[in-house]
Amino acid sequence: MFTLLALLDAGIRHVFITYDIFCQWILNLQRRLATYLPPLNIDLTLLNSFDGGVPKMHLLGHRGVCQVRFNIALKDGVGLTHGEGVETIWSHSTAVATWSQETGPSARHQVLDDHWGGWNWRKVVNSRMFLFAYATCQLITQFQVSLSARVSIRPGSGARLSERWLIHSMR
Repeated sequence: MFTLLALLDAGIRHVFITYDIFCQWILNLQRRLATYLPPLNIDLTLLNSFDGGVPKMHLLGHRGVCQVRFNIALKDGVGLTHGEGVETIWSHSTAVATWSQETGPSARHQVLDDHWGGWNWRKVVNSRMFLFAYATCQLITQFQVSLSARVSIRPGSGARLSERWLIHSMR
């Protein structure tokens, strides 16, 4: 809910949530929110759109009705999202549990904040390498296409090709 509050404060009015049990969580959500104390008693009617679904990995554990109604692949604006991105990092947080287990709330918050901040930093730094590798693959592909086009044009055939292109373009 704190994330939803942050989105509202930022002016975002279109929200899509993925949750393993979204089909149950969404039931009577507005009524439950109304019972919370401020600032958690969020009025969902302030949003232009609010929707959600069950992430792909968890979808098969649901009934057929849920699989159709809450399948994120069938939702507008979601694209090819699988919805499991936040869960892929839990295996790296095992060590943090040991560090934060016997600390007070403030120290626990600091340890978790440092850990996830470091995780996000590594993700940003590594994205540079990913983008470089992707750009390199694209460059190689374009070079191969260009090279194969050059090979298919024989020396001295430029005038004939130009003439054929000119005739073709006038049709």
